[in-house]
Amino acid sequence: MLVRVSSLVICIIMLTAAIAWGKDKDDPAALMARSDAQYYYPTQAGLQDLAVDLVIDELQSSPVGKLAKISYYYVNEDRQRFEVEGLSEQYAKFRDDLLGLVDPMSNYLVPRSSTNAFHGLDLRVDRVSRQIIGRPDTTYFLLVGTANDKDAMVKEYRVLLDAAGLACQIESVLKDGSKLMARIDNTQVGEKWCINRVTTRMVMNNAPQWRIETVEYTQVDGFTMPSVITIRQRNALNQPVKGAQDWTIRLTNYRLNQGVAAAKIPAPPAPPPPADTPAT
Repeated sequence: MLVRVSSLVICIIMLTAAIAWGKDKDDPAALMARSDAQYYYPTQAGLQDLAVDLVIDELQSSPVGKLAKISYYYVNEDRQRFEVEGLSEQYAKFRDDLLGLVDPMSNYLVPRSSTNAFHGLDLRVDRVSRQIIGRPDTTYFLLVGTANDKDAMVKEYRVLLDAAGLACQIESVLKDGSKLMARIDNTQVGEKWCINRVTTRMVMNNAPQWRIETVEYTQVDGFTMPSVITIRQRNALNQPVKGAQDWTIRLTNYRLNQGVAAAKIPAPPAPPPPADTPAT
């Protein structure tokens, strides 16, 4: 559950956060159309084929870490996947655990477009007054997206944006009525912005905890890509949570627009042509 919600949090933040003062600031459709202008999207910069390896520091001294080769391949949304290779039969049972750990990282590698993220949601925008620690603004815009599907895991998304158009907070209302709140920090890379920290508040065993994902970026063949992603879980005293593992994931051996992913994930066969219509 936490892994999937974390993925949703990142997707929604990246795709709704380009608001600016103007006559269209209260129009959800206009805000969505402008969202891509604020944040950096590798696919908009020309990325068409991505292959990268992931190394997990905390596993390097273990047999699983020494054997496993974890890679991510992306051609488009329908042709992408993580792969874990190299595990012997003895350790094959850990493959799903590794995939579950790295799966949310795809949202940092290839963030989705606004249209795809909010397709099918009922949208509205509210102007709100709020004070957030560490931020000078007092006026924000709250973009609310409500799911029409009664079986959707997340029933409502509430994204808080500042006047400059950057995401500050996101609240996810889950199917069971519980809520997850995340604080967002951004970093500017050239003329664009990237999310470099997501702090999600959770309640476990009746005690608050915070899952903190931090991203460092680097330039690879002209593209801005993640180099290190850390995952930490802390309690109310900012201490490590007992029994919760911290993770440091390094993105290495990038192969961009070299056809590696397309070769790894071939395109599906074209559908057969429609049958000829019988003559009348």
